[in-house]
Amino acid sequence: MVERETGLKATVLNDSTAAAFGEWKIRYPRYSSLAMLTVVTGLGGGLFLDRRLLIGARGEAAELGQIILHPDGRNCDCGKKGCAEQYISLTVAHKEIESLLGISVSRRDLIEGYVQGKSEFVKIMRAIARELSLIVDLVFLAVDPEIAVIGGGVSEFGNGFLSEVRKELDSLSSSSLYETNNVVVTGLENNVGIIGATLYSMGIEKMRIR
Repeated sequence: MVERETGLKATVLNDSTAAAFGEWKIRYPRYSSLAMLTVVTGLGGGLFLDRRLLIGARGEAAELGQIILHPDGRNCDCGKKGCAEQYISLTVAHKEIESLLGISVSRRDLIEGYVQGKSEFVKIMRAIARELSLIVDLVFLAVDPEIAVIGGGVSEFGNGFLSEVRKELDSLSSSSLYETNNVVVTGLENNVGIIGATLYSMGIEKMRIR
């Protein structure tokens, strides 16, 4: 429909998959594999393996947010219980801090509270980092990427959040071959998905022209 209405070629790509492509293309082109984990309103994922995006037979590759992290846990919008994104997202952070403080908080309030070291904010983000580390460990064990990149809105929380994730991964990685410094935060901030989608679309168009 978009192509018909605009006369332009259209490409559909999951936002986290687009982010994975953007990270690889801009920051890690020397790598042949990369995993992207985006923590925003939910938890998303994207995989770049053997220098190719992994889309999957049904387009559901790397739907990390729908992995059951806690069986019979919190209800998820997908219909299951205990899905990872019910424990790992900025939506969760907002709900928990607002419940704790009894007031409404903005994204900026959440970031500033954490960066300033306010105990309530740190406690909640530390719990999210702990849950996220379990998914990161699973990704390394499942597909063994050279690097795992954490992106989405959580990238605005700076290196403090990354340190929390790496700290949780210390014990998990000790029995594996990956290292905690194989986990990084995006350097493209929250624009990486847009950048990746643009670059991917440009690449597809070049292939069509050829």
